[in-house]
Amino acid sequence: MNQIFISYRRLGGDAVAYLLHEKLTSLGYKVFYDIESLHHGRFDNNIFKSIDECSDVLVVLSPNSLDRCVNEDDWLRAEVSYAIQKEKNIIPLMMDGFDWPESLPAEMENLKNYNGIPINFKFFDSVLERIISYFALKQAKTDSVNTEGKKRVLLWADFNNAVLDKLIKRLQLGDEYLFEELNDPLNILSQNLNEIDSIVFIVTDCTK
Repeated sequence: MNQIFISYRRLGGDAVAYLLHEKLTSLGYKVFYDIESLHHGRFDNNIFKSIDECSDVLVVLSPNSLDRCVNEDDWLRAEVSYAIQKEKNIIPLMMDGFDWPESLPAEMENLKNYNGIPINFKFFDSVLERIISYFALKQAKTDSVNTEGKKRVLLWADFNNAVLDKLIKRLQLGDEYLFEELNDPLNILSQNLNEIDSIVFIVTDCTK
């Protein structure tokens, strides 16, 4: 399963897309990045299948990257529109020099309504931390990024994630478990539940 999908315009956005792929992969995330992830089969089928399987979509917005979206056969338009249609957690990443066009195709208009993050190469590690904090599914920190054979546990709580992190450490269940925190309980709908061992919801406010 590709947990994160990177959508970008190769002209202007390839360096950021590559850097995101390398950084996130090194942290143990599963990332779809077309140059690395597409090996065979029809391009369009693979793209849409990967968006279906992901929980988060990063949209790299380089200068003028949305101008060609007026064309119905534009692939950036197709990727973003499909991600919006599938109600994915979309994170626009705005590079220096990017400006929103005066108008977008109707199926892309909502892209402006998602919380975006400015890209700053000088402080890229801080930018990366902020991106991760926006993920629908946050992977709890582990000493090893190897997830092979681990039991996946999804967690959501109605209190601060920092407190939830401490609770996970106190459980001391061992390295065979991989804890992943949901920012919103509804984000469970984007998960392949066949790959999940356990789901834990902690509610302290019973009025919810």
